[in-house]
Amino acid sequence: MQGGRRKKINRTFCLDVEVARELKKRSNQSYLVNRLSKQYLFDDLTSPRITECSPNQIAAALHARCEDETLKAVLVAFISSNRDANP
Repeated sequence: MQGGRRKKINRTFCLDVEVARELKKRSNQSYLVNRLSKQYLFDDLTSPRITECSPNQIAAALHARCEDETLKAVLVAFISSNRDANP
């Protein structure tokens, strides 16, 4: 990679008609296809990006992984307060 840019290549693929119609509605089709292809090819479907998670999802993930009881209590309070504010 020179200058921090990845090399790109144009490809032609056959898609189901329904997929093509839905894809046509999207603004950045190349980005979407590239991102979904990477997730599929590199088996990243089960790991959402942190930028795509809500604060509650992040707090719940931290709560499930941490062993510090004080931090767990803070995370539970955070999750509960956000649930009350956003029913």
